[in-house]
Amino acid sequence: MTNILSSIVEYKTSIVRARKEKRPLSLVKEQAAEQTQGRGFVQALENQLTKRQPAIVAECKKGSPSKGIIVTNYSAETIALEYEKAGATCISVLTDEKFFHGGDRDLSSVKKIINTPVLRKDFIIDTYQVYETKAIGADCILLIVACLSDKLLDELFQVSTEIGLDVLVEVHNRTELERALRLRGPLIGINNRNLKLFETNIRNTIGLLKDIPEDRIVISESGISSRRDIEVLLENDVNCFLIGETFLRAENPGDKLRDLFPELN
Repeated sequence: MTNILSSIVEYKTSIVRARKEKRPLSLVKEQAAEQTQGRGFVQALENQLTKRQPAIVAECKKGSPSKGIIVTNYSAETIALEYEKAGATCISVLTDEKFFHGGDRDLSSVKKIINTPVLRKDFIIDTYQVYETKAIGADCILLIVACLSDKLLDELFQVSTEIGLDVLVEVHNRTELERALRLRGPLIGINNRNLKLFETNIRNTIGLLKDIPEDRIVISESGISSRRDIEVLLENDVNCFLIGETFLRAENPGDKLRDLFPELN
């Protein structure tokens, strides 16, 4: 695990411990059970791919560890609405507070005002967070293989599916991919960021494709910054994209989505 991931996991461990003391697991489970059936994150992607259209998971985040503050006057609700109007298939919302300047309220607020499925983007290291993810209204949860042991990865995946969450399993390299494929979930996210150098290269997605069964949906994440990047991925049969910073640095994130994906207009 890299230094930044180690720092994040250490922080998350303390946060989860504090949250358990403030709001016991039994209460979070009750709140999760009160949520209505999810909107179907995987189904939304499949529907878009069936139409032979690219599927875009458009991300809401104020900042990141590598880039600092990206959006000064940040409103997750406003950005999510712009994305939805522009044709985003799903919305991703960062809920990490310390490193990405987000929060659970961002996701809950977004879920109330849009109709598309919502992914909770965070560092999940405890089953408590799985129930919490359901309780705040997410339809899909992110599990980052680099942060988790095989035992914990399997446990988090099983609990997520049992309570009706779709699961996006994120990998960075072939070793992590082999671990992810054992779960047999339909979604694989390939992060193009090198966690040691923090550089991005979309070729990371292309290089791992041959090892992924055809029945899985592959989402390319990070480093997608131009129409040419998208065309290269499309030419290699990658049709799902998770994009945040490129949209967010534009004056209007929705307009930037339209510019990069004219086929959706």
